[in-house]
Amino acid sequence: MEIDPARLYSFLRFGYFLDFNPSLELDFSMVERGKYNSCSEEELIGFARSTLRQAIEELFQENREHLVFLSGGYDSRAILSTLVEFTEASRIKTLTYGTPGTLDYKIGNKMARKFGTRHLNFRINRQTWSEKELSLSAERFHYQSHLFLHPPTSFILDSFGDHLAWTGFMAGILAGAHVPQEKSIEDANELAFRQFYIYNDFSGRFLWEPLDVNPENHLDFKKELEGKLTNIDNLDIFNKQLKYTAPVVLFKGMDYANPFIHPKVMGFWLSLPDEYRYRKKLYETFLKTAFPEWFSYPCAANGGLGLFAKPESVALKKKFLQYKAMFAYKLPFVVHPFSSYFDANREIRYNKSLRKLIAEMIRSFKDRKVLDWLDPEALFLEHIHGKGYFGSELILMASLEILLRCQPGILSPNE
Repeated sequence: MEIDPARLYSFLRFGYFLDFNPSLELDFSMVERGKYNSCSEEELIGFARSTLRQAIEELFQENREHLVFLSGGYDSRAILSTLVEFTEASRIKTLTYGTPGTLDYKIGNKMARKFGTRHLNFRINRQTWSEKELSLSAERFHYQSHLFLHPPTSFILDSFGDHLAWTGFMAGILAGAHVPQEKSIEDANELAFRQFYIYNDFSGRFLWEPLDVNPENHLDFKKELEGKLTNIDNLDIFNKQLKYTAPVVLFKGMDYANPFIHPKVMGFWLSLPDEYRYRKKLYETFLKTAFPEWFSYPCAANGGLGLFAKPESVALKKKFLQYKAMFAYKLPFVVHPFSSYFDANREIRYNKSLRKLIAEMIRSFKDRKVLDWLDPEALFLEHIHGKGYFGSELILMASLEILLRCQPGILSPNE
């Protein structure tokens, strides 16, 4: 089997292939750095509200069934808070998927009750894992990313295939999730790449470092947008967002409404001074101002407290949850509260159906001798017996085995 070291490296380090050619195009024509430098915070909040509302109004279709993927986060709630201005909540369907006991799952279900939507939840940890279903999802993800961390796509298509599905795709990056504090970021590519690795490394160095590949030779960076985007936004959007998040979140087979990539919405948020995007400062203020009722309820990012909670209360709550999380991998009945949908470290160890499938995939992957510096099966046994936490690495290797069974040449050089 011919292996392209760069393709193998990118999958093992980031969880997706860097040489993917995304079909989704984004319009940055309305981004104008410095445009809002003289605006007051009140004015900026007004712009944030009007651009999001206009995007949702343009995307809304009166005669369609609507689906919102509702988590405990900000973005899906912001969409739903605006969507109910155009139709009754009882005409909207919401879906929350994840693991009971996590903040995202608990809060998503709670907010559906508060809004009064027609709600369905899917417990990822209760499903019966199968290679067949994961192979179908792989095809719908364009064979582009790891598997296991998403509900079965067949379930979503069977339940909501004719719906208009609303997503918060790109909201986090626009709000400033990765905007660094260093003011020199605009002038230093090195800082931008360092920041990118901090937020995007999916696995431990031992899995990919022996390949000795320089990822900077393979990451896309659009020179023509240097005056419009910060360096970290440039890297994140044209790599993680378009090559990893989009193929999974916007998987094939559904009709999507993505208000955060509307040109006016992107134009507003990406034109803001960095201090308003750092730590999502303006985004959180906008949500509290535009939707005070809905964001007084618990939010996952706030440790399960509303956005109006005092900072010291949030810090105390997060400290308590972090203490609880210490027991998540030692006791089968304790769930890591901050897990986003699915905790691979815990589930591989305690979920019999998943453990069996992972074991089968790891054995087969070992036989391929793709990694001559590592024994995948020994890593699996160390994890199962509590001698380490290798959930991410096992997910990647098991996913790669499934992808190789579907597409035998997937690691070959991409001509």
